[in-house]
Amino acid sequence: MQRVRIDTRFGPVTVRACRVAGGLALTRVDVGWSITHIASGRAVISGLTRAAARRLIGDVAALTDWTRPREAIKEDIGLASAVAKLRAQER
Repeated sequence: MQRVRIDTRFGPVTVRACRVAGGLALTRVDVGWSITHIASGRAVISGLTRAAARRLIGDVAALTDWTRPREAIKEDIGLASAVAKLRAQER
């Protein structure tokens, strides 16, 4: 398993990624499972069950080129709403 650095409310930590897909990692943190942007260490979606995270990671990875820096991804018009729509489908 690959190890990735993630940002948490307690600061950055290194954790194992259960799965990696297109610049994203499936990681476990204190609030459940997260889909994390590897380049920035920031969660794209958090608070998921493991099953939901495994279902979503491929769909989220397909939305954009997640290997780019966070600043470039933030400029993607409609990306946040597309991610939110996928997240809402899991609720």
